[in-house]
Amino acid sequence: MKKIFCFGAGFVAVLLFFSGSHTTVQAQQPAALVIEGGTLIDGNGGTPVVNSAVVIQGNRIAALGRKGQLTYPPNA
Repeated sequence: MKKIFCFGAGFVAVLLFFSGSHTTVQAQQPAALVIEGGTLIDGNGGTPVVNSAVVIQGNRIAALGRKGQLTYPPNA
């Protein structure tokens, strides 16, 4: 009975350790990338945006617009 309890307590301790470290990794914001100065073509026939800016965070486009009209994240 003692071996089962020790194994169970150790297993729970390992789960708690890894779940705590996983939470820390998720809380960090991915670095942002800003691409600016190009001409943005929307692909649906809209008017091209000259001198545009694209803000990318992680693997997603966070914002699109004209350079100078967007606010950039502090980690860009």
